[in-house]
Amino acid sequence: MKAECSCHRTGRVACPMHLGPRPIVRCTCHQTGDKRCLQHLAGREAGRGTEVGNIEWSALIGQRAMAAKLIPSLRWRRHGIGVIQAYIREGGGDEVRIHVWHPDLVRPGIADHGDIHDHRFDLHSVVLHGTLQHEEFHTEPDPDGPWRVHQITHARQNPTGEFRDNVHHVVPGPLSPTAVRVTAVSATYEFGPADWYAFRRGHFHRSRASELVVTVATKTDQVDAGARVLSRHGSAPVNAFDPADNGDIELAKTTLRILGDAVEKLSE
Repeated sequence: MKAECSCHRTGRVACPMHLGPRPIVRCTCHQTGDKRCLQHLAGREAGRGTEVGNIEWSALIGQRAMAAKLIPSLRWRRHGIGVIQAYIREGGGDEVRIHVWHPDLVRPGIADHGDIHDHRFDLHSVVLHGTLQHEEFHTEPDPDGPWRVHQITHARQNPTGEFRDNVHHVVPGPLSPTAVRVTAVSATYEFGPADWYAFRRGHFHRSRASELVVTVATKTDQVDAGARVLSRHGSAPVNAFDPADNGDIELAKTTLRILGDAVEKLSE
């Protein structure tokens, strides 16, 4: 039976049949070598893995309108994996941020040298525009492993450990190498508008965008602890956050351009 579109492309937003791809999982190992990717691992421990789903069409329209209205008034911070972040609800339990992704925001050299990380909170993210790639990593301790684990202080603590109420006054602390090395296997997901994914704290992942992407991320079950970052052993990691970003005029111009494009796309 052929699926029929019910919107006839009327109005400024197409129906779900014309939105981006549904969640798909792509095997990245091709079952080669001694270890296989997450999709082929047996007996994965409880709670590991990425949960996926879709929100209702009406909810997507509402969240797009909300984001388009809020974006111009928010305070933005660059994360070197290729995203700018701003809180729309901060403190007092669950926190909510808007993330605007673009390849022009990626910090040079960070691929495989600081873009794989975990979180100190459970993450639930909804895609409002564009296609986001999410790669989940399963790690095993290995003294000869190709990845070195680094620790990072979260953004509400400065290097002396003093708590800071305003996350925009300080960025997460510098990466500190640990003695831990690991091996890693991965599974890759791609999400389009109306898709959501959930990912538990303490597990490694990375996200990438090859185009403009807008997501709304909810942080739950947050703990007062640092996060971890993976980097290729034998080479220096790249810090995702840099206090110098606050005074970078070219970055400010790029940010304004990307935010303007985001508002335009969300308003279509």
